[in-house]
Amino acid sequence: TQYTGEGPIPGYIRRLSQRSSSLAELFESLRQVPQFPSREALIFGACYGYLINDTEPVISNDWKNCSGCSILLEPDQQVRVAACKLDHHWCKLCFSERFDTNADSEGFATCPGENCHAQASRRDMELGQTEPDVILATMRSRIFAYMHEHFNGWKNCYAESCCGGSSKIIDETYFVCVLCGAFNALEGAELNIHSDPRIQRALTLLYKSAASNSQHLEHFFPFEGCSLLFADKHGNPDVSKLRSKAEGLPVDMNNREVGDDHQIYSLLRYIIETQSTSFRVLDRIPNCILNHISGSQVHKQTLEQYEIYQVQSEQEKEIYFQQAKAEHGSYYAWHGSSPCNWHNILRTGLQVMSGSKYQRNGAAYGEGIYVSPDFGLAMSYSRHYNGT
Repeated sequence: TQYTGEGPIPGYIRRLSQRSSSLAELFESLRQVPQFPSREALIFGACYGYLINDTEPVISNDWKNCSGCSILLEPDQQVRVAACKLDHHWCKLCFSERFDTNADSEGFATCPGENCHAQASRRDMELGQTEPDVILATMRSRIFAYMHEHFNGWKNCYAESCCGGSSKIIDETYFVCVLCGAFNALEGAELNIHSDPRIQRALTLLYKSAASNSQHLEHFFPFEGCSLLFADKHGNPDVSKLRSKAEGLPVDMNNREVGDDHQIYSLLRYIIETQSTSFRVLDRIPNCILNHISGSQVHKQTLEQYEIYQVQSEQEKEIYFQQAKAEHGSYYAWHGSSPCNWHNILRTGLQVMSGSKYQRNGAAYGEGIYVSPDFGLAMSYSRHYNGT
């Protein structure tokens, strides 16, 4: 979407800051704001404007025209003096040209706008001429300082594009940012995310395969929790950053410490804790499966090469299945698919992909989900992970 003038989303964020009755309400509202250009600057400005009332330069929440050359400015391109009541916003060049460097005896200078007498210290006025990234960092540090002063035990979020955090520590090992939802590990926290390391290992391997091989961002990008940790400076998904971290995900995490790699910790939390299905490792092949394959070309020894898990969907889906089974009966069948697909399959279930951009194989019998009573046939549609 192309935004002109103030635009609907910038104005909406400004109103969130003005109308929120509490900081918690503001954070909750800002979490719902979708990605768009300048989102980071706008959210920083909304938090800064809600918490801090001073005379230092800040970034506006709105699109404005430069008071000097009239060029339309995005929020992170503007500079101004916060004490200015005449709504003077400047591009960097005009601000530099018009800034009155002759500070008074007390070290204060005035806004360069016409008929404006708003004042700020020379240091604060000069801050307005710095790069937007520096201003954002300054705003972030001041927001953090305020939160530490007013909320006991406050911890800052480690996402560079976030100014949130939390004072609620979970299991003495991590906290969840109230603004962006990212998981943040406390220093020295041990990676003990799942009670069964075999399940943790399997889910991690499947995610690594998805991140490395899937061509569809929605199948592996962590939109549900820690997306800001893997976003570029505009808040858009940075796939190369995510894949770099995914490659380094530890598979065997026993007694491993996180250290300061909060992206790794958040990614592991996302992989394990946002998984809605339940898992149980089976130490032996269930009799129902053995009875099903008896007399076929599949031998028990063949299946014993593989790890076997019992997977159950959330309760509502399971109840629906049991009701349909009671009415129509059921049968056992196999579905084979590349490992890079299973991270998404385990979250959403098998979906009809025929005729869509996600279709990977032919549809000889029409649209539908393809299964087979033949284990070997299904296995031919599965690409083994790392040759095993």
